[in-house]
Amino acid sequence: MDVPRFSVVALLCTTICCHGLQITQPETQCMIRSKDLFTASIPCQYSDLNQREVRDRRLNRVVNSKTIKVCQVNEKLENCTWEEKDDQYIFTLYNLHAEDAESQFQCEFITTPVGVKDDYKPERSRSYTKLIRDCEPANPSVLPVGCTPPATADKEGDLPAHVKWIVIVLAVFICCYSFLITFFYIRLRVRQSEELYDSLTYVRMQPNQAQSTVRRMARVDPVINNSTYMDMRKVQFKHRA
Repeated sequence: MDVPRFSVVALLCTTICCHGLQITQPETQCMIRSKDLFTASIPCQYSDLNQREVRDRRLNRVVNSKTIKVCQVNEKLENCTWEEKDDQYIFTLYNLHAEDAESQFQCEFITTPVGVKDDYKPERSRSYTKLIRDCEPANPSVLPVGCTPPATADKEGDLPAHVKWIVIVLAVFICCYSFLITFFYIRLRVRQSEELYDSLTYVRMQPNQAQSTVRRMARVDPVINNSTYMDMRKVQFKHRA
């Protein structure tokens, strides 16, 4: 009787040791649309039956029975972020395309026994998470708060509505201001021209004085005729010259 009991206990211990780290993940997860691209978050939850230490956490894409690493805690990969929350790690994938729907992902944890650093053992989930398009997430809180897609997800970027209105108002104000400045400048120049024209003074000269002045001016400028009325500004200028 003692031998069978010992065998049963040994079998139970072997079963527990073989199972190792227990990993759970959802069967499906929604893809959240962001313009032409998608974002998805996959939580990986674990429970350690053997008090093993977790050294690394990964998320793999399963393609034709092959695993491709897409996200890792100890290594920074493109289009992927992660967040630790309680006893689970939430991996968020960015820049997903429509054809990524129905893709399968598997959680993986790298563990070692307590106190041992070199005895690495990969522990993978026995289930997969399938991505689904055009659905509402069952647990919206799964999406990490404050996480934003990388800059490559949206190269152009849209300005908020209030910023657009501020830019439009400033543009209209600058145009109106330029128009007013131009209008008043042109008006000032026209007024100065009119005042200058009105300030021209013509005086009648005595015949002898006029002929004498004309003869003197004719020596300098042959174009001057012997008109009785002359522009005094021209006469003064020529006389000074």
